[in-house]
Amino acid sequence: MSLQQELWASLLAVPGMEEGESSWSDGPALWVNGKQIANFTGDGLLEVRLTKSVIRALKERLAADRRIEVRKSADWVRISIYSLEQRGIILELVKAAAAAHRPPAGVVPKPVPMGAAMARRKRFH
Repeated sequence: MSLQQELWASLLAVPGMEEGESSWSDGPALWVNGKQIANFTGDGLLEVRLTKSVIRALKERLAADRRIEVRKSADWVRISIYSLEQRGIILELVKAAAAAHRPPAGVVPKPVPMGAAMARRKRFH
């Protein structure tokens, strides 16, 4: 199993996580409550949608880690993947992203977009 496959399996175990097609690429993505929150890029990066408020809360920690790039004017970060030793920080950030996007208790989560709904998203990205 490759490094990305091992990490992906760990990320899929996060509560509320679903796998679906990526809005921005041909590969898979992780979704919570109808929002894409993570995907691998072709260049060894994991992109995670933290939200601006989570990024603000973790600002110092994110800035101190040279493997993490906070995207300007966005609610996403990019994490350079080197080894499984990073699993801890990756899981922490993906769990924070999942928590930020989960619906309130008692509310049914939105589904992962498929078919025509996904085609509409891809047209705008």
